Amino acid sequence: MKSAGLLAAALLAVGALRPVTLAALQEDVRILGAIAAVESGHDHRAVGDRGASLGAWQMQRIAWDDANNHRRRLGLPQHPRSSWHDPAVQQDMAASFLRLIRQRFAAHGIARPTVQQIAVVWNRGWDAARRTGFRPSDYAERVANVYRLQGR
Repeated sequence: MKSAGLLAAALLAVGALRPVTLAALQEDVRILGAIAAVESGHDHRAVGDRGASLGAWQMQRIAWDDANNHRRRLGLPQHPRSSWHDPAVQQDMAASFLRLIRQRFAAHGIARPTVQQIAVVWNRGWDAARRTGFRPSDYAERVANVYRLQGR
C-alpha cells in the first residue's frame, strides 16, 4: 500500500468541509491501512462475500454508493463500481467512505470516534453499529491492534 496515495485520497475526500491537520490525515491513512490489512491483507484484487465485497477495503455496494454520494456533494468525481479493480479508485472510495463515517459521528456529537468505533461502522454499517452503541467487535479490535502496530 502506498501511504502517499492514501494521504492524497484522504486529502481529496476532505474537500472543503473543514480545515484538517496533517496529523488527522495521517491518522486516517493509518486507519485505512489497518482496515485494508484486516479485510484483505491489502489485496486490491480481493473479492469476498460471494462477490459482494470488493478490493483491499472489501467495500460493499451500499458503502460504495454512500462514498460516491459524499464525493458528489463535495464536487469530486464519482467512480462507477465497475472500476473497483483500479487501486487508485479503491483508495479514493475508501478515503471518502472514512470521511463520511467521521461526518456521521460528528453529526451525532462524537467529534473524535475511536478506531474501534470507526471499524465497527466500516464492518456493520452505520445503522447496525449505532444500534449496538458502537460496541467494539472482534473485527474492530483486530483493526485497532493493526493500527497500534503501525504506529510503532
